[in-house]
Amino acid sequence: MNWLKECDIAAEKLSAEKKQEFLDQIWEGKTLGDAREICGISFDAANGIIRANIQHNEYLTLRRSIA
Repeated sequence: MNWLKECDIAAEKLSAEKKQEFLDQIWEGKTLGDAREICGISFDAANGIIRANIQHNEYLTLRRSIA
């Protein structure tokens, strides 16, 4: 298994509330490291959340441009 898959799995294990708490910290301007420390999550989980958020936003953007 590669590192990116490990990040995805670590993020999937978190609750939706914990993921949102982390994203809220990012949107407030915190760094990845600071946000993950505040939320008490691992570096891998933080990267997994960011990856999922990017993929989600790319999907929404693509759907809007096709419609």
